[in-house]
Amino acid sequence: KNYFNNEELNQLYSRINSSSVKYNDISARINEFYISQLNISMDDRGDRLKIDRTITFAEKNLNGDKFYNFLLDLGYVCLTGGKLNLASEIFRKIKKDSDSEKIKAQALLALSDIFSRRADWGRSLQLIDEASIIFNLENDNKGLSKCENLRGTIFGDKGDFESAKQYFLNSLSFINPDEEKELAANLETNLGIIENIQGCTEASLLHLNNALSKYLVLNNHARIAEIKLNIGMVLHEAGQFELAEASLDECIELSKNKGLYPTLNLAYLAKSHVLISEEEYGYAFEFAEKAMDLGNSLDDKLTIADAYKIK
Repeated sequence: KNYFNNEELNQLYSRINSSSVKYNDISARINEFYISQLNISMDDRGDRLKIDRTITFAEKNLNGDKFYNFLLDLGYVCLTGGKLNLASEIFRKIKKDSDSEKIKAQALLALSDIFSRRADWGRSLQLIDEASIIFNLENDNKGLSKCENLRGTIFGDKGDFESAKQYFLNSLSFINPDEEKELAANLETNLGIIENIQGCTEASLLHLNNALSKYLVLNNHARIAEIKLNIGMVLHEAGQFELAEASLDECIELSKNKGLYPTLNLAYLAKSHVLISEEEYGYAFEFAEKAMDLGNSLDDKLTIADAYKIK
């Protein structure tokens, strides 16, 4: 709606309707509540057709930077929904065709995020460096903050938590938290994760709840789901299993309703961990099995590896 009028939107909607695929191969051993959590649908078969038609439509109706900004938004929609191949193609098109250095830098950063999710950290860090050079030349502190934030995420995934924390603090130094509420909330989230890894449960929950309050104001469903996931994981590690499961259940419901499949997959893994702690091994296995299936659909190697470990 930020890009097209109502008549144009109606034209677009009429072109991209498609059916959905059900993922409902669930064991009869599991109870009805867990079945409802594990029964998901993904619009896999029609995605490429919908995206291609949307890009063709947008290219005819939008000019210059407005078209490439639209593609950035479209790419992030694909990224949030776990469509990494489609997102990668969109960001590569932007990088290749856009005349705006700032827009190219944002595409580079998005491609870096994709490589990070696939655990290709060397390539991811290389792209962050390329984006940082452009953001620096453009005096774009918000872009530089995003680069430092993603660096921190990568070093956290690699297990270098002190470096990760320093990158997150560097990221925070580039912005005014009151003006960049979403980025500030994301940094609060990441710092909360690091605090939990370092054994500081109280500080971790403080950061995460601060981030949650910001995302609730922004009505950012994707980030709210991620926060619920992280709070559940912190509570699990603190031995508060019932509270952990309640937070994860909220994450699963929101992620299912909004099609947030990467977050949903992590929530399945986290719930499997909690169920193991509660000695509910049969249920735990079902959630790990579903995480593995979904991880394969998303080409998410890290969660596939975690699912094997849980099983």
